[in-house]
Amino acid sequence: MKTFLVKKQTVEEKRANEFARYQFIMAMMNLDERMIGLILKKDCRFLDNRNNWQLLHWLKGQFSKLNPHMFHSKFEESISLDYYPGSDIFEFYYAPIADYNNDGIDTNEEQGEVDVFKSKMAFNIKLVLLFEEGKIADIKVPQKAVCLEKIRKFQNEN
Repeated sequence: MKTFLVKKQTVEEKRANEFARYQFIMAMMNLDERMIGLILKKDCRFLDNRNNWQLLHWLKGQFSKLNPHMFHSKFEESISLDYYPGSDIFEFYYAPIADYNNDGIDTNEEQGEVDVFKSKMAFNIKLVLLFEEGKIADIKVPQKAVCLEKIRKFQNEN
């Protein structure tokens, strides 16, 4: 008789986790920490030692660097190699628009994406999440990741 080390997700659990994943992405892109609070699992620790309220306060502090009405944002995915290996890493880039007026750059001109996110006020948040039953059970800040474009490149070369 075989003993499984990992519990296989049911179709309903997969659907609930995917829904929570999309809610998290949308909340981060809209700087909505209250929405994130709704999808956090109760009585869990996040970022190693923070409870739900401490995590939301940390996110609010990160978001306070931006004007909530005028900012650039970008989202990228990669794969974690250190925390929860094989899990998706969500990387969010933010840059305030008001910073460009101070530098003398006209915001109406077409700015390259690279130029926008190289601003001195630009920052990013990189997180890997663990989902359980449609809720976020853990959040870590990963150090090692593999970009999805590199994986596709290596797959094509093989």
